[in-house]
Amino acid sequence: MATVWLATDLDGTISGAQGIAPGTASMLTKASQAGIWVILASGRRPEHVRQIGQQLHLHAPFIALDGALVEVPGQKVFRTCPMDAREVDALCASAEDLGLKPHRIGEHGADFKVVLTGPLEKLEKLFHMGASAWPRLREVNRFARQAEWVRADCSKGRALVDLSLCYGRPDRIIAFGNDWNDREMFEVADLAYALPSAPAPLQALADQVLGPVEEEPVAQIIASLLHSRVWGAELGSSEH
Repeated sequence: MATVWLATDLDGTISGAQGIAPGTASMLTKASQAGIWVILASGRRPEHVRQIGQQLHLHAPFIALDGALVEVPGQKVFRTCPMDAREVDALCASAEDLGLKPHRIGEHGADFKVVLTGPLEKLEKLFHMGASAWPRLREVNRFARQAEWVRADCSKGRALVDLSLCYGRPDRIIAFGNDWNDREMFEVADLAYALPSAPAPLQALADQVLGPVEEEPVAQIIASLLHSRVWGAELGSSEH
């Protein structure tokens, strides 16, 4: 019997300015009920991703903090990627020297992500320092006035690979995303969909570029898969 994992980013992919639209929420729940593993994969904190999974009645593992934490609902944390403490200290010190404001995200004395806020040119300067200064850390995402750093071997794609090593690789991994932190997820997926807000290099990695989040493109793709003559039979019998 075929198995399918549907891994989707949150912000800008299934969640817009008003949150997750009812149609998208309904289709994600239906996909889960059909036997698909709907894996939420986000840069947000675990408590935020966990709450959305509960609201959608999802039972698959979820990926938080850009892959730094993977949790199986109702069980213990599946995987964590704590950052090297000395390198985080050095990164934050250099950021402050440049006039950037660092914010550490972690628990139990370990850092899993560092968010840096400040002018774009300062964020770029720190990025260019990174490869040689802090080889075990990397910038995973950057916006107009914010950059996010995680452990160098940490990504949403790596999290999917680790899950497949534990549970067995599914027949299909389908990924949806809209930003740089979705790149590795696209690279391990069998089918990747980008939104038009995604950077051009990410769109180039995708099998298809969908409509904007306001049009609920992920819901449309799920609906077509569930009603497909071929996929319908496979998805309906998927089990984990």
